[in-house]
Amino acid sequence: MAHSPLTDAVCKSAKSQEKDYSIPDGRGLYLFVTTKGKKIFRAAYRLDGVQKTAVFGEYPIISVKGARELHTALRTQLHNKVDPKAGAKPAEKAMTLSEGIQAYWGVKKMAERDAKTVKNAMGGLKAHIEPYLGNKPMNSITMPMMLEVLMKMDKAGLAVYVRKCRGWAGQVFEWGILNSHCVINPARMIDPEIAFVKNEVKNFPSVALDEVPELLARLDMERLQPALLASKMLALTWVRTNELRLMRWEQIEGTMWRIPAKQMKGKKGSKREHLVPLSRQALETLDTLKAMCRASDYVFPAALRTDRTITENCITDLYERIGYKGRMCGHGWRSIGSTWANSQFYDKVVKRFDKQYVEMQLAHIKPGVQGLYDSSEYYPQRQIMLQEYADWLDDAYARGLKGREPPAHSLL
Repeated sequence: MAHSPLTDAVCKSAKSQEKDYSIPDGRGLYLFVTTKGKKIFRAAYRLDGVQKTAVFGEYPIISVKGARELHTALRTQLHNKVDPKAGAKPAEKAMTLSEGIQAYWGVKKMAERDAKTVKNAMGGLKAHIEPYLGNKPMNSITMPMMLEVLMKMDKAGLAVYVRKCRGWAGQVFEWGILNSHCVINPARMIDPEIAFVKNEVKNFPSVALDEVPELLARLDMERLQPALLASKMLALTWVRTNELRLMRWEQIEGTMWRIPAKQMKGKKGSKREHLVPLSRQALETLDTLKAMCRASDYVFPAALRTDRTITENCITDLYERIGYKGRMCGHGWRSIGSTWANSQFYDKVVKRFDKQYVEMQLAHIKPGVQGLYDSSEYYPQRQIMLQEYADWLDDAYARGLKGREPPAHSLL
């Protein structure tokens, strides 16, 4: 009897009934729905003429795609005359997960990525994954085995790190599939948004608008340094710290900064280039930076190496040093800019700047509308908004001085 393949919508809408029932997907794979509402992926198969059932796991922790991958692996085992319930019977020289991690992260990725990324990945996997699964052949590790290990991290409160370890391990298994060391990617089958505790969203510290004058005056008392200039550029552009760190001179096009999509924050498929209008004050700051960059391709090169950028903590350390720890950080300028723009009105009635201008300048991409906006949308309006905001910062700085003379190197 013909039937439609399973979809996420079908699985979500499946409700419990008086009796257990099944929704077929094809070739023996089906979703088993219990009277208590549990939804479990199963597969019927025959081995040596005996009817058997394989249980893959519960939806939605396992997605439809993940269940099909497990089913494909089962059919491969059956083709090789291996009983799935007896466990995998790997070849004598089957690659273990620890060997796979070393081959992928320690050899392949070391040649492609920076040493810090490789060190973090290998360190995380060694501490949290290898003690439990490292000596097991890659082709014997199942999704439930991987989930059990990752849940130890989740229960320990490592909400961010468990997601990173899942991703790092997933890359190893993906490489293993391509090189015939395994047939499934058990890490990829786990949906982190469902399996793990939601990561608590923490607001970045930011001072109030009426505290900006004092902050600017205090910042300008510091010696001329990359962190100080980076702080000012964050204030003038509303970009994220990492987007600023990776800024290159080739991205400056007159009075505009064109940030490539790969440099922007966002999930795969949602990233797009971002056009940032540069105010008169931002251009003046870039002139100062040009004289300090030591011919580096980066606008903010590291102190000792021109082929690398300043560190992520460079700006944070600056705010801590001047007594603003927990009160302000580089990312906080996005909140200040947004608050300022949303507080501007014509005669206290009509807003001067539409919310869409602000959201576009912050490069916020809303769920479900990825790709709907052109990167240049509202550019003229945003150009006016950022210039008026930069002028407001100048006025705020003057108020913060309270009649004092600005330092000789003043940038504000």
